[in-house]
Amino acid sequence: MRSQLHPTLKSGLLALPAIALALAAGSMSASITPASAQLAPPTCPSVGVALRNYKPKRPGRKATSPAPGVRARIFVSEPSQLVIRASLRWFEGSQRQSVPLLTRTLGAPRFRNLRFPQPGATGGLQVRDGVTLVLVLTAAPDSSPGCVPAARRIALRTRVVVVQDDR
Repeated sequence: MRSQLHPTLKSGLLALPAIALALAAGSMSASITPASAQLAPPTCPSVGVALRNYKPKRPGRKATSPAPGVRARIFVSEPSQLVIRASLRWFEGSQRQSVPLLTRTLGAPRFRNLRFPQPGATGGLQVRDGVTLVLVLTAAPDSSPGCVPAARRIALRTRVVVVQDDR
């Protein structure tokens, strides 16, 4: 038995498993649901996110694995699960440079201190040089599990400092 396409299906996109299942069950008709009619996962409610500089309050504590890097404190409006992709931007002369940093997945109750050691590919960056920390993050609130968060980009002007390298 040879199957034929309905004349209205000119795109050739078919839900073949659904048609095969209907034909195997002995039904002579099959319905095709367009992809736009399928249920999409719910979008997450908006979570407020802010990014600030911070300086550790314990000045006498020495880092056991000191490395140059950047630090920031992230604030969220409600407890959330965060996926953070960080990058570092700076200028060398008139050329803008950029390098990716670590990607982290973490829970944030209300705020969290972040430390990003700089990779070796940052050229001539020294401690106290001005840089921009760019975070692309998604925040899924703990109150809405299973939702799909939208990504947002946040930039913070900061300086290179000595941080704990705890990769």
